[in-house]
Amino acid sequence: MKFTINTTTGNWLDKKTLKTGDLIKLTTEAKEVPSQQGGMQVVAKCKVKGQQGESNISINKPSKNALIVAFGDDSTNWIDKPLTVSIEKTIIAGKRGIAAYLIPEGFEVTEDEGGYVVVSKIGGQASVPLNGVEYPEEEINPDDIPF
Repeated sequence: MKFTINTTTGNWLDKKTLKTGDLIKLTTEAKEVPSQQGGMQVVAKCKVKGQQGESNISINKPSKNALIVAFGDDSTNWIDKPLTVSIEKTIIAGKRGIAAYLIPEGFEVTEDEGGYVVVSKIGGQASVPLNGVEYPEEEINPDDIPF
């Protein structure tokens, strides 16, 4: 069996200590590191207003996409930006857990047309710029599907 070394050091943020509306700031650039589930995860150090010290936080996909739209694809631009936390109890990989969404100012947690959670601009569609270009969501005509 092949093993990889987890290079993330330090304490992990206990999401049970968070509540919706808490303010958080990232204090380091984000890095992709191996996750315990075998894939990759985006991790940064953060500071929660009213709590002591820094902690590691895993940044979920909806939060990462919102940070890219709000501040650009270079995570050094995400440092020291005030983010509002939104907490949802959920089931992750069959286990009850807590999803913490990091919301830039002017964004909100919503669902896309497929029912997936997204963090998007208030009143706007979730759009993720790719290579610096925003592509509109393509509308698919059901008559064009061959089956």
